[in-house]
Amino acid sequence: MPEAIWKYLIPIEERFIILNLPIGAVPLRFEVQNKCPTLWVRVNPYAILSPRRFLCVGTGHEINGGPEYRYIGTWLMDDGALVWHLFEISDG
Repeated sequence: MPEAIWKYLIPIEERFIILNLPIGAVPLRFEVQNKCPTLWVRVNPYAILSPRRFLCVGTGHEINGGPEYRYIGTWLMDDGALVWHLFEISDG
């Protein structure tokens, strides 16, 4: 199966985010690039796209989920004044 790494910009102004990722995609790294929160994902570029849900939450904000929220990564903004965290929301 051919693979590639794609990147997706994460809009922090939205708490819940839906990304259309190829089926079987695996998040690899979450970090800021050029001042934009970015998620790199290993994908099969020929796979069918499927929506996946993510939660973007700041430190100190409530999370009303449980084990269905899988931690992806953390990033800092404004020289560490703001800290954000990204979770994937599973269906089960």
